Amino acid sequence: METQQLWEETAKSMSRNLTTLRDALFPMPMPTNFSMLGFVVTSHLDRHMRRFIVAVISAEMFLSAIARPQTDGSIAFVVWTQDEIAVAADSRQNHGTSYSDTGCKIATFGNKLMFVATGRSSAALDPSWDAYAVAPKEYRRITGKGATNRLASRVADAWGERVQIEFQRLGSRALGGLDDNFIITGLFSDFEKDGSLLIAVSEVTYELLPSKRVKVSSHTKLIPTSSPEANAFHLGHSEIIDAINNPRTPQEAEWQRQYRAVAIEWSDKLGRDDAVGEVIGYVDATIQHLPKNRRNSEGVPFSVVGYPVASIRMKRGKGVEWIARGKCSSQQ
Repeated sequence: METQQLWEETAKSMSRNLTTLRDALFPMPMPTNFSMLGFVVTSHLDRHMRRFIVAVISAEMFLSAIARPQTDGSIAFVVWTQDEIAVAADSRQNHGTSYSDTGCKIATFGNKLMFVATGRSSAALDPSWDAYAVAPKEYRRITGKGATNRLASRVADAWGERVQIEFQRLGSRALGGLDDNFIITGLFSDFEKDGSLLIAVSEVTYELLPSKRVKVSSHTKLIPTSSPEANAFHLGHSEIIDAINNPRTPQEAEWQRQYRAVAIEWSDKLGRDDAVGEVIGYVDATIQHLPKNRRNSEGVPFSVVGYPVASIRMKRGKGVEWIARGKCSSQQ
């Protein structure tokens, strides 16, 4: 059973048990001065019973919190040469036992900086905050100070730090259902004044300390871009990509054939742009074939990635061009 599903099933079970226990404690309607939110208990109860009731209510509220939806998942693929960088991503946003195909995971700033991220971008504990919205704020703050050199690296550093601070503030309650120690990864890219391509990747991770507390960290690394050959980087799920590149079964060989057909179609459509063909082809194949490991409230399985595909390319000296907008608005 997947981690998120296990958390939710446990939460539901314990919540039912706590409700039964609460009903046993209060078979009659609760006194008017009993507050579920303020933990106010009638004064005639002895102090031991008061502590017990508060613990029951606190546990029920905590379990409700951990079963609330988080937004995570994704596949994004990036390919670059010394003159061009292309990226594609899916549009699915996962919310525990439900999903919506309305997410935009790619953005461009000032027609010169490209951004894509995958992972847990928000937490139900603070629905007003979103990691994707942090990127344009940090871009405006940094460029507002007149900074233009090493822009991708500067914004990646700042974005990672802000995301780290927020998840550290929310703590372990915001991390339920994550299968590994990665929270979110963001990739930033721009062409510098000298024409060189700069790619910076910021990873936000966490670890459980012996004290049971959570430590959230951010780390930014630069990706080498000096090779004249095409290079690639993936964010999110890579299982299908790995299978396509090294097929071991007839099914995986068929996936490879389908990927190549999609990649060639897009490449030819754009005047033999193999970078765009490759990124869209890999994302499309992942959406098509990634196993449906989650189930909705009615037990119907679904995948953590979904259509439509969004894609952009950025060429040296020509700025950013949208190839497929997916669910991204014209302001992004």
